[in-house]
Amino acid sequence: MKTIAVLTNSFLFEYAVEIIDGITNYFDTKDDVRVLIAQLHSPENENGKFGYQSWNLTELLKADDIDGYIILSGTFGNYIKRSIKEINVNNKPVVSLAMNLGLKGSSCIIAKPDESYKTVISHLKNKHGCSRIAYISGRMIGTEEADLRYEAFINAMKVNNLTVDEGIIFDGNFTKYIVPELLEKKYKTVFDIDFDAIFCANDEMGVAAITYLQSIGVKIPEQVKVVGFDNNILTKVSKPSLSSIDQQMNLQGNKAAQILYDMVQGKSVDEENIVELKPIYRQSCGCVSCKESGVTGITDNGELVIQEDKVGLLQRYNDFNYDNNRISYLFDCVNAKTTLQQYAESLSELKYHSTFQSISIVLFEEPVTTYFGEKLNLPETAMLSIQIDENDEIYQNIDRKNFDVRKRIIPEEMNEQKGNFIIYPVVSCEDFYGYLCCKINLNKFNFYDVCLKLISHTLLRALAYTETIAHNVDLVIDNRTLEEQNIGLHNESRIDELTQVLNRRGFMEEGQRLIKNSLSKGVKGLVFFGDLDGLKSINDTFGHENGDIAIKTEAEILKNTFRENGVVGRLSGDEFAIVAPAFTEDDVEEIQTAINDYTKKIAEEREFKFPLSISIGFIEFNEDFSVLKDLLAQADKALYKEKHKKHGEEYFKHPRR
Repeated sequence: MKTIAVLTNSFLFEYAVEIIDGITNYFDTKDDVRVLIAQLHSPENENGKFGYQSWNLTELLKADDIDGYIILSGTFGNYIKRSIKEINVNNKPVVSLAMNLGLKGSSCIIAKPDESYKTVISHLKNKHGCSRIAYISGRMIGTEEADLRYEAFINAMKVNNLTVDEGIIFDGNFTKYIVPELLEKKYKTVFDIDFDAIFCANDEMGVAAITYLQSIGVKIPEQVKVVGFDNNILTKVSKPSLSSIDQQMNLQGNKAAQILYDMVQGKSVDEENIVELKPIYRQSCGCVSCKESGVTGITDNGELVIQEDKVGLLQRYNDFNYDNNRISYLFDCVNAKTTLQQYAESLSELKYHSTFQSISIVLFEEPVTTYFGEKLNLPETAMLSIQIDENDEIYQNIDRKNFDVRKRIIPEEMNEQKGNFIIYPVVSCEDFYGYLCCKINLNKFNFYDVCLKLISHTLLRALAYTETIAHNVDLVIDNRTLEEQNIGLHNESRIDELTQVLNRRGFMEEGQRLIKNSLSKGVKGLVFFGDLDGLKSINDTFGHENGDIAIKTEAEILKNTFRENGVVGRLSGDEFAIVAPAFTEDDVEEIQTAINDYTKKIAEEREFKFPLSISIGFIEFNEDFSVLKDLLAQADKALYKEKHKKHGEEYFKHPRR
């Protein structure tokens, strides 16, 4: 099985999606190839504080089992040219799109704009009578591709005997945000316009140019013709639709895959491969009427480009809404607190809503900390921790079997799997935990990008929660050891006779000891103060024997709710307190729900004649606030507020606590 790595700077460019679609379409016809698609944000670009972590995937992509690379160089700019030798340390076959990386034995696919630019400028001049043509380049980012398009524009103007006016040439960066910033400096109103056409180096800037010009009263195409480059989906949905140059990106991707496959087979290929570009004229230059609904474009030879049928558009709309619903579910998963075991059990739902065919989670033994500007210090081993396959079978690496991640990026358990996979880093700030390897069957990369973030974040929460529980168990064990060795927890003088939990004296000693022990290990927690609702009413109405049953039941409920995660004590009457390390305010609602559910269950099973409910207040203990006596006072105040909220003013006129 051959493994091909496809590298792009972002999944969010339609340019990248179309090319990857062409690549995967070609390799889908091969039984001996799997494709790994990786999104590598260039460290030079703004991609959030920890965006550099995705570039650290390059260390994994140096693995011996990678047989070749297809690099969407146009998405990286010149950074990839400086970095490619660091990635391709083993001199594997490389096919680059949009620029020649200068590697010996590599191949590239270049969509040279020269002829298509000449054709478009000629069209604007001879068909529409334009003589002053403005240009928005992409030269701010300093890439070879941006320079080629700029030079093609200058040359096309000269070939068509038109004057190149530097005053109406603007250097952009291929984003829509730069366009109004460039134009509004010179053009405040329609009367300031000094050109009759504007050519943009990509469609995103072309659509932005239409939007800005319309905002100052310019009529498109009557007063100004607008042309873009790429022919992506924006051209069809903008108002008016945008004339553009079709890069035939799907064809480029298909051709790149074919060339790399030949290279991997040991066949010789051309070092440079040229793709012909095709102008498509639409409403923004006046070739298609703005009233026309069936035709979306006309080629240079007069061929009509027909609009997508309504059924197809409706299906895409429904798919979009369906994807939003799936993402909403995944967001709910992120908010849930789960252990790693529970996370594994939920993978079938995550897989279904993300539409991945399989999800594989590869983790290092310990997370690797990497700061900006540093290379990932790749550990020697990793393990396939959890996997859900195409048949919804879940594999968990109970034996912690590992593999040499420097030799293979694909675990042995996946060795015979073909198809298309996304490789995605599992990172939290500076810490690199491992990676996801998710099999896909549709090229919905915008959707996948969100799903991968959510699945990764959910995994990190599960890892952290599992570690917290393990830490908490260790704390309780430590505490119990101290109790047994030094304190004599079971001494009768420290145990409440009625409820068999710690009495006030025992609780104050053990609770304070647990707080001190927890904080020494850097773990905060909560102190709870709780009591029964209406004990006096139970005693008065049903007798003190039932009142004692209610108090004993309260102790039982609290012990079962907190189990090994805290120390429970009876302070007096129906007043109980709990010290619970590692709990946070976010856990309180879940705890209250558990108490209410357990209370209701016991009351029904034992057929109590009296109503039974428990209220709790809480306060956090930390390094600055750790004296149990003071914590209990604050938790009691919180309990008072809770009861006031729960029962209202009338309740406190007849105290029943």
